[in-house]
Amino acid sequence: MSESTSSASSAKLYWLIGGLAALGYLVLLWPDIDLGAAQFWIGIVLKPIPVACMALWLWGQTPADAGRGSLTKWVLAGLALSALADVLIEPDGDMWFIAGLGTFLVAHVVYTVGFILDQRQLHIVRALPFFAWTGGVFVYLFDDLGGMAAPVGIYCAVIGAMMWRAAARVGQDGESARGEWILLAGAAIFAASDTLIALNRFDAPIAYVGYPIMILYWLGQLGITLGAVPEST
Repeated sequence: MSESTSSASSAKLYWLIGGLAALGYLVLLWPDIDLGAAQFWIGIVLKPIPVACMALWLWGQTPADAGRGSLTKWVLAGLALSALADVLIEPDGDMWFIAGLGTFLVAHVVYTVGFILDQRQLHIVRALPFFAWTGGVFVYLFDDLGGMAAPVGIYCAVIGAMMWRAAARVGQDGESARGEWILLAGAAIFAASDTLIALNRFDAPIAYVGYPIMILYWLGQLGITLGAVPEST
């Protein structure tokens, strides 16, 4: 079997495993399914697998001896942190929520740093809609945040910065490459998932919110992953 054939087979396997794990986790979210304690442990195993598979797929898109670009390395690090956060945020309790939130915060910072290193021009105007979005969410929730106001405020600022820097990459070579738009869409969809989490936790419970949260989260991570594939591959 040639190296390219083996790589293609591995890629298909990652997508298959990731897709099945995502489907299995979504099934467990259905209210009528109750497997007792096993449901928690199955969920905590399944939840990080889709993002981990995205990281493995991205890792395989550029052979190590060819040198992985800076953006790819930063996105790989962000995906790894996100998979860890998936595990940390799964148990009930404020301690676990804060641990998961903090790890996701670091993942967003890592993504942002990667985007900045890939494109250093400010493009200040592009920041406006994203900070209006996250700032608006923070102001809307502020009265209900209590002691979480500071960490949630920092999180909103970092998410806004992440989307801004993703937008700053679009058209960096004079043309808006498809991958740049895909990455920007992924960043925005990821932020939409986080927005739903905040509204559900701090404003009012939303029926079946786990489904849109997870679907948007995976789609967002997928967009960032696809957008980080080196153009030469």
